[in-house]
Amino acid sequence: MLKPRCTGKTPVARGMTNLGWLLPCCYADGKNVQINFTDLLKDHLKLENVERIEDIENSDEWNNFFHMLENNPEKAPPPCHYYCGNNQIFKPKHVINK
Repeated sequence: MLKPRCTGKTPVARGMTNLGWLLPCCYADGKNVQINFTDLLKDHLKLENVERIEDIENSDEWNNFFHMLENNPEKAPPPCHYYCGNNQIFKPKHVINK
């Protein structure tokens, strides 16, 4: 079971790749980002190609990603299971509250 930190009333901050794509969270970035989040790394979703971040967050690709997290979590990329899984290996040591 996943407990996604990128959804809900207080989602974690979005992440960004060094090539300019927005990611659902900072944990999504890493050496396999292009394999794990292929659908979110399309040229039209690059920050330089949109006027507002909401254009990315409201895209079909992002809507499909969050639909998958909610309805087919077994298909979620490995970082989602690692950081947000029920048997999560990663436990954040510090939480910064605004």
